[in-house]
Amino acid sequence: RMFDDNKVRNRELEKFQSKFESEMNSLKAKLESEREAREKCERERDQAKYEIFTLKSDLDTLKLENSFN
Repeated sequence: RMFDDNKVRNRELEKFQSKFESEMNSLKAKLESEREAREKCERERDQAKYEIFTLKSDLDTLKLENSFN
């Protein structure tokens, strides 16, 4: 009887562990996806900052050129 109870309990624990591992893998995949999205946004932000800097520099150059004309 005790042996059978232990077998049932072990099966329940194995199911619980399997479900836990499945959920953990799903969360890890989601975390990685979120990390990749954040890194992409950071790259796009840095590119936009660079473009803004370039445009401001070009604008300042044009203003300077126009002030001499």
